[in-house]
Amino acid sequence: MHDKALADAVKDQGQVSEALNELKKEDQPLASAEQKSNQAQEQIANNQQQEAVKNQEKVLEAINEAIARAEKEQDAMQNQQEQVAELNQQLDQINQMREQQQELKSETQEKPAQQAQSLASPQKDLAQQADKAAEEMQGEAQKAMEQAQQAMQEAAQQLADQKPQGAAEKQQQALDALDKAAEATMAELAKADPNAAMEAMAEQMQGLAAQEAALAQETAQADAGKMEQMAPQQSALAQQAKSQAATPAMPAEAAQAMQEAGQAMEQAQQAMQQGQQPQAQQVHPAPAPGYLA
Repeated sequence: MHDKALADAVKDQGQVSEALNELKKEDQPLASAEQKSNQAQEQIANNQQQEAVKNQEKVLEAINEAIARAEKEQDAMQNQQEQVAELNQQLDQINQMREQQQELKSETQEKPAQQAQSLASPQKDLAQQADKAAEEMQGEAQKAMEQAQQAMQEAAQQLADQKPQGAAEKQQQALDALDKAAEATMAELAKADPNAAMEAMAEQMQGLAAQEAALAQETAQADAGKMEQMAPQQSALAQQAKSQAATPAMPAEAAQAMQEAGQAMEQAQQAMQQGQQPQAQQVHPAPAPGYLA
């Protein structure tokens, strides 16, 4: 090999070694490839071409393996991101259905029996939404959503038969099942991405705090009769708080705070049912998402 060609080959191999020195910081197995590259550089300088080629082949093999690892990690990251997005969407869907079911339950409790039929159609529509949602779910979330769908369907029939009391019981069963579906979804989200789960829980707590604040404001202006009508809303918020507290992914301190908030909300509900506005106002809690910060 001519002197210039030899010098260029040594230089080129040295650049490979420098690149590997940087890459090994992110991929430790490349450290052995760097050693092989250094050996190849010395062998080239000493006109040991056959030995140098063998080490270069090992370097190339190590680089190809590193590329394969990087591609695999990239695919895994992309799959994780897709799973997180799907679970967040699923959680939003469950929460929206829960809001709709709670509204229907409140209306059911307010309407006289002869007007209950008017709620049968929207209740049936919600059952159809639950059926479609269950098809897209898996595991415990799917089982819970199927239970919610069944309870919704039965509630719709009760409403069609002008039996609001029986319908309200089935609607509560649907709400309980939706809470289980949300808990299962949150648990899966925590496995896929703990940070995303924390963000979702904080968002739920913020939403609950906003609803409670709005109800407290209404409570302050309500008379005894209105207070009794608002009690089911307080009951629903108490149930949400206790459900969030039971979420496995919820940090202990936050879970304790939500449990206490749920208990305070139940006290508020009892006071409101008795039309006791001062007591209800005193026990309105203010759940704070700061526990997840």
